[in-house]
Amino acid sequence: MRKRFGMGAGCTAMLTGGGWLVCGIYADIGRDGYGGLFFCTALYWLWTWLGGVCFASSGVSEDRVRKWVTVLWFFGYLYLLLRFTLFEPAYDREMHLLWTVSAAERRAYLTENINFIPFHSLKLFWRAMRCGYLPLSVCFANIFGNLAVFAPMPVFLYIIGKKKSMSLALFCTLSAVILVETVQIFTMCGSADVDDLLLNMGGAVFCVGFMKRFWRKLRRK
Repeated sequence: MRKRFGMGAGCTAMLTGGGWLVCGIYADIGRDGYGGLFFCTALYWLWTWLGGVCFASSGVSEDRVRKWVTVLWFFGYLYLLLRFTLFEPAYDREMHLLWTVSAAERRAYLTENINFIPFHSLKLFWRAMRCGYLPLSVCFANIFGNLAVFAPMPVFLYIIGKKKSMSLALFCTLSAVILVETVQIFTMCGSADVDDLLLNMGGAVFCVGFMKRFWRKLRRK
C-alpha cells in the first residue's frame, strides 16, 4: 500500500512539475516578463524534487531517483540556457542566417562581433564603465551572467553520465559553449568572444570546485 501511494504521489508531483514548466514557457512566449518564467521554472524544480522524494519513499533506489530528478532539472536548465543565449530580443537575440544578408552587412557583423584576443572585451567594458559610458549594472550583468550561465552544466552532466568523470563533464561543457558561440555567429544573434568563453568556463570550474568540496563534507558527516 505504501509503495503504491509513493509511486502515485511521485507521478502526480512529476506531472504537476511538468505543468508548471509548460506555464512558464507559455508566460515566456506571451512576454509576461521574466517573473512568471522564473517562478514557474522554480516550481517545476520543486515539484520534480518532491516527486523524487515520493519515489524514493516507495522503494525506488536513491541513485535512480537522483538521476531521474537531475535529468528533469537539466531540461528546465537547458530551456533557460537556450532562452537567454539564443532567443532573447533584449540582448539582440533575433535570428537572421548569416548567409542571407549582403556581403557588406556580413563583413561588418563579423568584424564587430568576433574577438579572439583574451581580455580585450573585458578591458573595453572596464574603460567604458570608468568613463561613464556604461552603467555598472550592465557590466555586472554581462560579467556575472557569463560566469553563471554554464556553471551548473558540468555538475548536471556528471550526475547524469554513466562515466563519472568531472574532466569529461567539463570537456562537454566546453564543447557546448563553443557550439552556442558558433550558433550565435551563424544566426547573427550574438557574438563569438573568447572572453565569454573564459568567463563561461571559469564559472563552470568554480562550480565544480565548490561541489567537490561540498560533497567531501557530506561524505565526512
